[in-house]
Amino acid sequence: LERRLLQALGGGCALPLGCVCHITGEEAELRVFFASEDGQQHYSERRVRPRSEAESYVLELAEQLKKDFAL
Repeated sequence: LERRLLQALGGGCALPLGCVCHITGEEAELRVFFASEDGQQHYSERRVRPRSEAESYVLELAEQLKKDFAL
């Protein structure tokens, strides 16, 4: 899921993004941090979702970050 978010944002190793996912049973916990290149804006979130919904959540989050950060 971490790579899926990076891919959906069109980023590489220089993108100011941190994402970690822990899957336990049927739950996926995602922790995400994203910042603008100048560091003036940032986004941080911890979310637990059913494992079956985790990828769709990641794609929705990517679209929201693109909109909020004009990517």
